[in-house]
Amino acid sequence: MPGQPGSAELAYWIRPAQRGRGIASRAVQAVTIWAHRGLAIPRIWLEIDPGNEPSLRVAQRAGYHFEQRLPRHCRDWATEDARHDSWHDCLIWAHVEPSTIEPVLVPWR
Repeated sequence: MPGQPGSAELAYWIRPAQRGRGIASRAVQAVTIWAHRGLAIPRIWLEIDPGNEPSLRVAQRAGYHFEQRLPRHCRDWATEDARHDSWHDCLIWAHVEPSTIEPVLVPWR
């Protein structure tokens, strides 16, 4: 899902019967590489419910890094109307194409 210029959100879901087999981790890694190389998107991010431990493990295994916690950012989708729905915190995890990371120059002493 395209976001700001140069970034996109990646979302995933695995059927309960297929969970725990590494499918999500491999799929997230493959789509991340494809988005960086094939689509030239330098930053891919995930929005994860803080209590979703399996999804947090997928993010870590796929090489994503924690960026921030956004309070009441993600919708629960319990109702059709966003004004009457509930919202929860989201953790933002991101993967940045290594060639787009600015090197940190440390003065030589």
